[in-house]
Amino acid sequence: MLKKQCRIILFFSLFSLTTIYSLLAENRNNFVEQPKNQTTIEEMEENQNKPQKSDSFYWLYLGTSTAEPTKEMKMAGIPKSEGLYAARFYPEDGRIENIHLAVPMRSSSFIAMDDEKGILYVVGQAQPEDGDNNVYAYKIDRKTGNLTYINHQSVKGLHGCHLSLHPKRTFLAVANYSSGDFAVLRINSDGSIGEMTGFVKKEGNGPNQRRQDSAKGHAAYFIENQGITRIFMVDLGSDKVYIQKLNEETGEVQDDPQIPLLKCPPGSGPRHLAWSTNPEGILTVYVLNELDSTLSIFGLDFRGENNAQNRLTCWGTWSTIEEKYRDKLTDEVSLVDGIHYKYGNKTSEIEILPIQGSLRLYASNRGQNSIVVFDVNSFNHSAATPCPILLQREPTKGEFPRFFMSDPTSRFLLVANKMSGSIYVFEIEKESGNLILASDQPSKLAWCIAMGFATPEE
Repeated sequence: MLKKQCRIILFFSLFSLTTIYSLLAENRNNFVEQPKNQTTIEEMEENQNKPQKSDSFYWLYLGTSTAEPTKEMKMAGIPKSEGLYAARFYPEDGRIENIHLAVPMRSSSFIAMDDEKGILYVVGQAQPEDGDNNVYAYKIDRKTGNLTYINHQSVKGLHGCHLSLHPKRTFLAVANYSSGDFAVLRINSDGSIGEMTGFVKKEGNGPNQRRQDSAKGHAAYFIENQGITRIFMVDLGSDKVYIQKLNEETGEVQDDPQIPLLKCPPGSGPRHLAWSTNPEGILTVYVLNELDSTLSIFGLDFRGENNAQNRLTCWGTWSTIEEKYRDKLTDEVSLVDGIHYKYGNKTSEIEILPIQGSLRLYASNRGQNSIVVFDVNSFNHSAATPCPILLQREPTKGEFPRFFMSDPTSRFLLVANKMSGSIYVFEIEKESGNLILASDQPSKLAWCIAMGFATPEE
């Protein structure tokens, strides 16, 4: 009986050992087949050699409309915007982090920055009692990014849509869309906004009866050339860019006697512009036309009083979209904040950047939803027949790219798709200037229409 019991115990012991060995072997095979959880020495060394993310950043400010979100925004969980926002932008990889409300405002349509003094200027409306058209000044806390109200000034005119700062930070220029006029405001030594020193109102209209029934001020820029500062005032309604000489002492303005205006094609609807100056001192102005999706380029020679015949050259007008897409252009219906109408293509923003000793022009198409990149270096070298060369047409990954802006390092382009509430960051390829999507995960903010950067505390 005892021998029988011993044989039974030995049998089960051998069975258990065999089973355990089989299970271990099976697990070992499974482990060998799934090496993804292992880190080799080579991988560890590679990770150690990878550059670490820098803590260096810029303060990024984002202006918005407070209209109700579109259906697309609501589906994406994007809430209604409440004013002027702040965030951190990291130039190491193009990250945008910690978007938060900085100042409640009903509208913050355009931003101008005085980074030297740490002051942000914005055109819009903070409170109903402020009136419809104001420019505000805020002091930037470089450590926290917080904004402290300094003062504001009401601006003569209706619906300010663009704001620019004098290169010496002594004046502001405001374009008023609905009233079709322009204002110049003095900046006091402490950065606060002073009195209005200049006001320009031109009469005019264009062939597009719905959009050009009267003058429509869309942008105003201070441009220095040959030691003189002029203000280029863009009127979408009359297809003209008015040029005003600025009195640096009084802030008063008057028509430039040499070149009083630039004429764009009838019905083109100039919106914004950019400029460059070649080594000979000749100014090139690139006018982005909203209504017909074109780019008009002018050469302006202010070098002397005796070369009147050579002062202004219109080099031509080029399309920002493919001709096959042009058939879809329409302006019978358009986009109004809060209402999602169907629309054809309309251009919006423009910027020029130096790339490896050359010049690249960037312009946005709303409708086609793209950024076009042109090589415009031939205009910088007094070529006999300069011409922009199309390099790239990059989708913006969202709808209605109303605003874009390069970061302070010129390594990235931030694109705000107004209708979809998405902000995508594109890397600017350092050799070609072409755009490369930095991340397929956008930042989200409803109705973003303006941006500005500020340097943080060191």
